[in-house]
Amino acid sequence: MPVVRDFGKIFEGVPRGSWVALSHDEERVVAYDVKLDEAIRKAKEAGEPEPYVIRVPETQSGWIL
Repeated sequence: MPVVRDFGKIFEGVPRGSWVALSHDEERVVAYDVKLDEAIRKAKEAGEPEPYVIRVPETQSGWIL
């Protein structure tokens, strides 16, 4: 059975269109940037060697991962 997660609260304050690096447990934002490689670099600098990375949509429409 598929798992549906609501990242709305986790992404609060993150600009639309940004790449977001989440902690390995997917419970908090470790870093974000408009550039994918920068989001990953910042996450690694913050101590998260293998972040889960996702892009926040530019529009406010709903989406499911």
